[in-house]
Amino acid sequence: MTDWTCSAQDDDLLTGFATEAAPGQEVLPPLALAPGEEAWLDVDLPPSHDGLLLRPDGTQIRVTGWAGGECVGRVWVGDRPDFSGGDANVLWIPPGWSGLTLLVRGAAGPEVPELRVLWLESSD
Repeated sequence: MTDWTCSAQDDDLLTGFATEAAPGQEVLPPLALAPGEEAWLDVDLPPSHDGLLLRPDGTQIRVTGWAGGECVGRVWVGDRPDFSGGDANVLWIPPGWSGLTLLVRGAAGPEVPELRVLWLESSD
């Protein structure tokens, strides 16, 4: 195949997708994905005065989250690049922010990409 191009999707473009995406089908973990496959998930959040922590559990996935129209971070589960600073296994959602949207992407690696559980806890 020839005559094609490829470009990165920047944060502004992805934030637009996250805030304007039409409601999709309900997905309950476990969610199995092929490497490179993506799924958008909307997560209902309970009220919180101190913020919330979201810990995805699974294998070979990358989870990017948006709340309140802002990207709140990215978590790699399974084989992943080295990170420095902060907790690389958690997304923090500030108090009062709602409408969490996740982009889950399967990554190539030693195991089948799968989102098993989303752990949600108070950040206090």
